[in-house]
Order: sequence, then structure tokens, then C-alpha cells
Amino acid sequence: MAKTTAAPMTAEERKVIFASSLGTVFEWYDFYLYGSLAAIIAKQFFAGLDAGSAYKGFNQLFELNIYK
Repeated sequence: MAKTTAAPMTAEERKVIFASSLGTVFEWYDFYLYGSLAAIIAKQFFAGLDAGSAYKGFNQLFELNIYK
């Protein structure tokens, strides 16, 4: 079996990996903000409902945004 050596990464490949990693970091930060502020924002959007129903309603709005 012949040994093969990997070629060093090109500048273009490093740029793609960096951009992909940065996008992932931003997405996880977005999920963190949503999770941290969901209860507070739910009270503002669904002021007439109890806390549990408001949270469920806010999650449904978030889901509609993602899967539209």
C-alpha cells in the first residue's frame, strides 16, 4: 500500500473554512440570544396570556420564521 501525503491547504480553502466557522459562531450566538430572551420577549408579544402559553406562542412564531 502506497503512502500518500496531504497537500497543504490553499488560501482559498482556509478562507472557506474561516467563513464557515464564522457563520456557525454567529448562528449559535443567535440561538443563545433567543434562548436567553425568549421569556422576556414572549411577555411583550403575548401580554394577555399566562407565562407558559406566551412562551409556547413565541416558540411557534420562531418556528414559522425558520421553516417558512
